[in-house]
Amino acid sequence: MKVAVTPVRVVCNNTLNLALDTAKRSFSMFHTGNIHDKIQEAKDTLFMAEQYMDSLGIEFEQLRR
Repeated sequence: MKVAVTPVRVVCNNTLNLALDTAKRSFSMFHTGNIHDKIQEAKDTLFMAEQYMDSLGIEFEQLRR
């Protein structure tokens, strides 16, 4: 499984490949072992990414002003 933060809007396999190939930050794991711990780790990572994007948006707005 792979998760990536990207500005590319995925609408087909070509844009999916573009998004994954150009992502600056990504998270991946194998779907084996203790899946519950891995799901929690993925949730934590996505939450941190969401916080980062929110903070970045606030900074952009401050710079715009």
